[in-house]
Amino acid sequence: MEVKLNGLPGVIFVHEHREGGPFSSVFLGIPRGAGPALGDQIARVAAHMIEASAFALTQYIGRDDWLSRLGRTSRGSAAFVDAVGTIYAISPQFIDLLEEAGLAAGKSRLPFALPEEVQGPSGGEFVCGTLHIRVARQGNLYLLHARKPLPLDSLSPREQEIARALGDGKTLKSIARHYGIAVSTVANHTTRIYRKLAIYRREDLVELVRAKPPKSKRSA
Repeated sequence: MEVKLNGLPGVIFVHEHREGGPFSSVFLGIPRGAGPALGDQIARVAAHMIEASAFALTQYIGRDDWLSRLGRTSRGSAAFVDAVGTIYAISPQFIDLLEEAGLAAGKSRLPFALPEEVQGPSGGEFVCGTLHIRVARQGNLYLLHARKPLPLDSLSPREQEIARALGDGKTLKSIARHYGIAVSTVANHTTRIYRKLAIYRREDLVELVRAKPPKSKRSA
């Protein structure tokens, strides 16, 4: 696919991996005035370059699939992209989650760009449709992890902290001491947590705190 990147003409090569693995895309700048012969040579060199770089990225993405099989359900759905969503590598699970959320990606770009607030060195999190996406900056690229929503996502950050503490069996007094707030404040947060989650017992809260994101179709 012929494109321009920062005014430089070039071609995006899409490399699709065997056995249902992720695919990668590489932008290759073509010098102005390059003839067909030079273009063919560049294309052949690019094919080898894509294979080598794609293999390296695939190995990195594959680490997340391995962690997912070990029970790390927050992993296993990863993608390497740039700020505008150009795909450099993407796992099959990430593609499945996008499709299930009605956000089908093209072969070379995600259906969204990264919000400015997560493009800094510390990355961050954002919500796109029903998906919760965590961003970690890796040089000029970004490593994304996506997951389906969890019940606790409806709570504020402080409510999530207190809900997890309650789910771990901590008392209101110990939670208040840990966060440096009054016991009555913790009690008010607890009331709001129970109301938002439509639960009435600590046992129900423990189940929600320990709930894991639903699996994608591919990993089910």
